[in-house]
Amino acid sequence: MDEKLRRAILLYEFKSRRSIREAVRNINAAFGPGSVSKSTAGYWFRKFASGCESLEDSPRTGRPSSIDNQALKELVESDPTQTQDEMALKLGVS
Repeated sequence: MDEKLRRAILLYEFKSRRSIREAVRNINAAFGPGSVSKSTAGYWFRKFASGCESLEDSPRTGRPSSIDNQALKELVESDPTQTQDEMALKLGVS
């Protein structure tokens, strides 16, 4: 099941005043066992209860992980014997 769909269904269950246990039972009955866990439902119910009804993940701290794929490709092609650490140093990533 797609994450956004799972979260939307959890929001629906929350708005319908279901308990976490009821929501998990309903979702797993409709979409198959293991579609949502009690801990996942609990996390989202607590988030919804705090007033946040966004279905998006919260922003994370730290530097975003991004790399120029073309630069990596050129680096590998220029010397395929380089180690990961050597390439990371040249690309400025860790």
